[in-house]
Amino acid sequence: MATQLLGDVDIQSGKEEKDLGIIIHQTLKSSQQCVAAANSANRTLGMINRTFVNKHSNIMLRLYQSLLDRN
Repeated sequence: MATQLLGDVDIQSGKEEKDLGIIIHQTLKSSQQCVAAANSANRTLGMINRTFVNKHSNIMLRLYQSLLDRN
């Protein structure tokens, strides 16, 4: 990481930033954004799986879609 000064304050530049929920890497590759989206989807599926007893595929699909529409 490069360090620069702004007045007396050290400013460090990073390899990636998150702006408006989108991860921007200095190489402009979207792999980190894809990983973050997959992790979020897996957390949602895990929450549904732990919460509901009925595992019928139509019900699980409706639950998952309803939670994704809110995020």
